[in-house]
Amino acid sequence: MEAYNLAFQKPTWQSETLLTYSSDKAVDGHFMNRSITGNECAISGGNVTEVTWYVDLESIQKNLAKFHHTFSSPAYNGIMQSGRAVDGRKTDLSAYGDYYPSRFKGFSLIISNTTNHRDGVTCYKDVSDAKTSIPPVMDIMCSVVGRYVIYYNERIPEYGSRPGYSPEAFAELCEVEVYDLENVAFLKPTWMSNSMIWSDKAVDGKYTNLHWNGGQCTMSSLSQTATLWVNLEMDVAIDHVVIYFRTDNGPLGVK
Repeated sequence: MEAYNLAFQKPTWQSETLLTYSSDKAVDGHFMNRSITGNECAISGGNVTEVTWYVDLESIQKNLAKFHHTFSSPAYNGIMQSGRAVDGRKTDLSAYGDYYPSRFKGFSLIISNTTNHRDGVTCYKDVSDAKTSIPPVMDIMCSVVGRYVIYYNERIPEYGSRPGYSPEAFAELCEVEVYDLENVAFLKPTWMSNSMIWSDKAVDGKYTNLHWNGGQCTMSSLSQTATLWVNLEMDVAIDHVVIYFRTDNGPLGVK
């Protein structure tokens, strides 16, 4: 299955904007020229201590997993050529230096159901004092449910004494890609001991009706033990498992 970038051409916003480097440039699919002259990056204005950028995925995504950030780079005079290739993007790490990482130091990646970063789950926060802790391209794994992917950075007084931190907060994002995880159990063979309702209901992708007679849940008959398995049909690296229990569409509690 080909991965689909959920953020591509979705609505964006940033708290500060430098000239024409608008927030939507971080989700337009263009990132080969990551210099300021390339006009392919979302860049915030200077002289601020707090900056926010976000993309609205336009619906709550239940399996957000991988976030691919491509930061701005210091090659002001054209497209960077040689260096390390990461996901098909070439970056001259020797030119990247310490200047640009200092502007990203301390940033957070947050997933939220609102546009307020304080309402969300922090998937990643840079806390290292090492100047090289921010590479030009970052892949961040985070299994979270949410609608808004938020980049947030700030400069609070105590950062003034920390090495490698710029005095101001910046958002300089050339591309942000968001992917979900493939459900490797979807429509795969299943089996359940003492089955009352067919076991394949647990992997059919339907879970909007969690009532026992809603036609979307499997259920075992009365027994001292119960087992259900799904055959993934190959060896896979499992990141996480999500289970929607039968609730009869009410609060999950003792009846």
